[in-house]
Amino acid sequence: AQFASLSPSARLRTLTALIPLLTAPESATVHALLAPPRKRDFLSDLPPELALAVLARLDDPRALCAAQAVSTAWRTLARDDAVWRAMCERQHIAWPEPDDSPFEPDRAPRTWRALFKYYHTTHRNWRTRGTLLRAQRLATPATDPALSTITSSALSRSLLVAGLADARIHIFAAHSGEHVRTLVGHESGVWAVALVASGGALDPRHRARALDAAESAPALGAAESARALDAAESARAESAPLEAPRSAAAIQSHNRAPAGARTADAPHLAHLLPPSLRRALALDAPPRWMDAPASGRADVCGASRGWGQPGSLVVSSGSDKTVRVWDADTGICLYVLRGHASTVRTLRVVHNRPIAVSGARDGAMRVWDIQRGALLRVLTGHTASVRALEICGTEVVSGSYDRTCRLWNIDTGDCLQIFRGHVAQIYCVAYDGARVASGGIDTVVRVWDARDGACVAQLQTHTALVCQLQLSPSLLVSGGADGRRVRVHIAQRIIAHDSSITALQLVCDGRLLATSGNDGRARLWDVARGGRFVRELVDAADGVWGLVFRAEGGAVMCRRAGRMVVEIWRFGGEGGGVREAGEEEGENEGGGGGGSFGMETTPG
Repeated sequence: AQFASLSPSARLRTLTALIPLLTAPESATVHALLAPPRKRDFLSDLPPELALAVLARLDDPRALCAAQAVSTAWRTLARDDAVWRAMCERQHIAWPEPDDSPFEPDRAPRTWRALFKYYHTTHRNWRTRGTLLRAQRLATPATDPALSTITSSALSRSLLVAGLADARIHIFAAHSGEHVRTLVGHESGVWAVALVASGGALDPRHRARALDAAESAPALGAAESARALDAAESARAESAPLEAPRSAAAIQSHNRAPAGARTADAPHLAHLLPPSLRRALALDAPPRWMDAPASGRADVCGASRGWGQPGSLVVSSGSDKTVRVWDADTGICLYVLRGHASTVRTLRVVHNRPIAVSGARDGAMRVWDIQRGALLRVLTGHTASVRALEICGTEVVSGSYDRTCRLWNIDTGDCLQIFRGHVAQIYCVAYDGARVASGGIDTVVRVWDARDGACVAQLQTHTALVCQLQLSPSLLVSGGADGRRVRVHIAQRIIAHDSSITALQLVCDGRLLATSGNDGRARLWDVARGGRFVRELVDAADGVWGLVFRAEGGAVMCRRAGRMVVEIWRFGGEGGGVREAGEEEGENEGGGGGGSFGMETTPG
């Protein structure tokens, strides 16, 4: 009663003097009496939509994982998919399109949380160590070991393709590293390969052309067209099988003389195919159209999205002056496309269209319909070997030994720009739809405005041949024969290798850079942190010919103990991680299993 009658200031003085005199049990009792009324779960007290809005503003995934450990109510809120969708958008992680998805259909994530977990674990695996699926040692010809050299490669979600100097093409399963089959048919070395992924749909911007193949055929001229038609008619007798070959021996025999083997520049070769091979090209299927146009940016892995065909296709070219189209599922050569007068050094395939562009040492470029086996048009203008091609949308950039780059419209054959300025042969080009980059023997990297042809940058950062270029929305990366310089323009120079750079590629959304060199090393660099060295990608080899990667994995092609080896790696985040505390076995959420964002959390 006396305490209650005191003034507020006197009460405060009394408590201040009394509290230090309490024993530990007495202090605990006072705390137990006072704490509950003051406890307040501000997040749980909010309406759910406001609570989710608060959590969606967290920009650190570790903080979001820690929130799950506060209480059961917080765990429920922090695992809501709307929160993880906001986190994905903040980290620039988009929901993958079906044709670009790194996931197998039965392992695709079902939630944004699972998607974030997958990509977070994948990036962690890149920085630490991936899983070596298989090291495939290729047979070495006794007569000439150099014939086992890999000259070109391409990688899709499911397949890895490697072209060799001995005229063979090897196909490996990207998810297991197993050797699938060998394509035999080229008469001499293979110089370029491209992959067309299964499925997909046609780009709606070209509906009129696709519906009327005759309009999209080239105007070859009356005399040339007549000669080509006569050749096609005479070719009708060369083979018109009722069904596709089935046995390995029959396929090998067929591949010696497939459709087009004795026909140059025919209007089309599709009439020579039996029904089963026509199905492989979706020749008789109703066209499938995309809902909206997709990005036309070139795939640095050498793979393009399909136009609706059921299986994957391989397109290859080489020293026998031909372009060949293969059914990757059976190993059957569907077409031999003839017309070039010398080695076909480079080729690219357009996304979501059955269109390929090839460039040869005769200076000519040819545009092919690889679905119907037809020459569409010849792009003339270069006066020396065409060494490099890059496609973006309906345009292709070519780099030539005549010291020029040219920008072409693939559908019309028009030369839109000629980029002059190099004083020696051009070896590599890059194109993103707005800018063209080129490099070559003169050691200079030039950047051009694709619309007006002006040279907007001249980068003199190398001391020898510039042989590698990659252009991203924010970066231009170049590599040269000077080896010790990989330039991340315009801010960074990386001392990368002791010999010439054989390949470079931006990975993990451009955050990391993978490089390889003739010094036998393949290395990973952190572009976002000033080009800091991250780690060696593989053990030291005699030499590394090249590398090709997607976010989820890829391959390093090297020589070990005198033999060419294809090392197939996996970095995808669906395995090898630690479950979050409280996550039951099997609660994998598709492709997101395994990753725990690098921490353990325990709900209160």
